[in-house]
Amino acid sequence: MATANRLKEARKLAGMTQEQLAAAAGVASATIRNIESGRHPPSARTIERLRLVIDWEHGLDGGAAPESAQPVNGLGAAPADEAAA
Repeated sequence: MATANRLKEARKLAGMTQEQLAAAAGVASATIRNIESGRHPPSARTIERLRLVIDWEHGLDGGAAPESAQPVNGLGAAPADEAAA
C-alpha cells in the first residue's frame, strides 16, 4: 500500500487527476486507479512511464516522494519521442 500512497501523493503534488496522469503516461486510467487503490502493483515499465511524467526520483521504489513533484514539460506530458516508446 505504500506504493499506492506515494503515487497518489506525487500525482496530487503534480496537480494531475488520475485520468491526466494515465493519458500522459500512456496507460489506462484503470491502471492508475488499481495502483492507487493497492489492487495491483505497477510493473517496471509502468513505473518508468510514471516517472517520466511526474518526474520524481524515489516515489515508487520505496523512497520518499520529494517535497514537490513537477510534471515533465510543465504539462504532465512526456516528450513526444518518449511517449511513443
